[in-house]
Amino acid sequence: STLPPRPSTSSASCMVTATGRLSCGRMFFQPEHSPRLFAGENFCAVIFSLMKFAHLSSIFAPKQPILLASKPVLCYSMHIYNGWEECIMRHAGTQEIETPRLLLRRLMPSDAPMMYANWANDPEVTRWLRWTPHKDVAETQELLSAWALLYPNEDYYQWAIVEKATGQVFGSISVFTSSSVEPERDPWPGFDHSNGVWEVGYCIGRAWWGKGRTTEALNALVEYWFKNTDSNWLACSHAVENPASGKVMMKAGFVYDHEAVYHKFDGTAIPCKCYALTREHYESLYSPNE
Repeated sequence: STLPPRPSTSSASCMVTATGRLSCGRMFFQPEHSPRLFAGENFCAVIFSLMKFAHLSSIFAPKQPILLASKPVLCYSMHIYNGWEECIMRHAGTQEIETPRLLLRRLMPSDAPMMYANWANDPEVTRWLRWTPHKDVAETQELLSAWALLYPNEDYYQWAIVEKATGQVFGSISVFTSSSVEPERDPWPGFDHSNGVWEVGYCIGRAWWGKGRTTEALNALVEYWFKNTDSNWLACSHAVENPASGKVMMKAGFVYDHEAVYHKFDGTAIPCKCYALTREHYESLYSPNE
């Protein structure tokens, strides 16, 4: 993810294991509970080491904070500044999401035949995407097998879009980090980069176009994102020549911000329109009291 440049820093990310949600949760003290109030830095270093060991060895239940401060914070990604740890962003990973017509779940290698048949082999679907149509089911299965290895990461978001009435897997929707590590080169100068720039991507099979399925999936993802992470905003973009995708984004609350040029994996330039949805705007749209 995109992080603000600071001197003498390093970054670290925690992952989940195959048997549990959390493999490495790290804690830090809130400013009002600074470690310097307890003892010298050697003592604090010992405490942090014990806390890390406790999580790494699964002594405590996943996501169970160690109560050494009145307001402990458990986080999955952080910067390390001069030996002290600072939480960057709370993540939730790819969990199931259900809507009236859809089930969003993790993609599996066994989904390869439907993914290939319903959208991955169709040049009309991939026309404005970064990748080219798959040549055969084996190529699709190889991709899904690679994605399956990433699901233990709490900051990996990739869903299959399943039609509940038929069981058909007819598309995918994801959230990914989309910008470089230098905020000054990023086309989002008016937005907070401290948690990175996270962008939604989606595609569905032609047989499901124009039926509101993508809007339903995107609305559900937006709600999931703002309820389960502490990100302040979410980005989205579409090819200028694919305005139908822009209509989906606007229905979900995204607001046009600027134009940019994205590139396919083969280097082909694609002029795009970029949108953003802030937490403040999301809360005004999705508040149950309005």
